[in-house]
Amino acid sequence: MRVKSWSAIPAALAVWLHVSTGALAAQRAIENPGAEDPALVPDRITTGFAGDPSTGFTVSWHTDAEIPNPAALISQSTATPSVLDTATMVTAVSRRISLPGQEDLIYHEATFDGLKPSTTYMYRVGGAEVWSEWFDFKTAAATPAPFKIIYLGDPQIQIKAMCSRAFRNA
Repeated sequence: MRVKSWSAIPAALAVWLHVSTGALAAQRAIENPGAEDPALVPDRITTGFAGDPSTGFTVSWHTDAEIPNPAALISQSTATPSVLDTATMVTAVSRRISLPGQEDLIYHEATFDGLKPSTTYMYRVGGAEVWSEWFDFKTAAATPAPFKIIYLGDPQIQIKAMCSRAFRNA
């Protein structure tokens, strides 16, 4: 069904949408008060395996400035906001990479281990008071089983015209 005007949405739903949107903005402001400093915002978030892919997972990310106490939060996937009550914090290791004639790069890496096989987890990365959004991943099965993977490089051209199909079909 396509809604052609807001008047077609019941009043209760419209109020819920308005309140939820405001609450979400307020929550983001509380969770990320330093987010106005783009140097602290995690980017270039990449993942990899840590030993056994059924029980371990590694995530790395970049920031433009050093952040105090870089870390990652992980929890079994849930659709409720109570994830912060059950998430485990994993301390990250940071490295400064200096290249001649370039600004220094600061990379952080955290490894999750002791995970359950064939289980969906959610994680986010950051530190101090600035965090990424939550991401999901699923650990491999404990015994060999078929799986799907998508490998994506930097396409450089026709991102919307061609690559969006790969994203949607992944």
